Amino acid sequence: MIVYAAIYASTRFMAREALLCMTGGVLLGLVLLFTNHERFAPSALLVGNFLGLLFYIYHIYFFVSSVVTGIQFSGFPPEFFVNAVMFGIALVLSIVCVFLPCSCPKEEN
Repeated sequence: MIVYAAIYASTRFMAREALLCMTGGVLLGLVLLFTNHERFAPSALLVGNFLGLLFYIYHIYFFVSSVVTGIQFSGFPPEFFVNAVMFGIALVLSIVCVFLPCSCPKEEN
């Protein structure tokens, strides 16, 4: 989230919806952790990251299509690749966390 906001904050490619989805996923995950629903926290992060990625793609598809078709000859800036890699890492780690076994403390009655 921080890398995305730092790279695209002052550009027209900044998707505020993407930032809100990612932030919402983190906040919902924290709420679930503190309310003893730890097993659902990775799912909240996954949904937030995935929605953020979709909004990011929606906001940059025109730029990507312009570069790919040769309309804009400048190519992809390094910031684009950094942000794409960070989104990919966040999404893969979220998916891995969903499938890891939960080491939640057992409640005693």
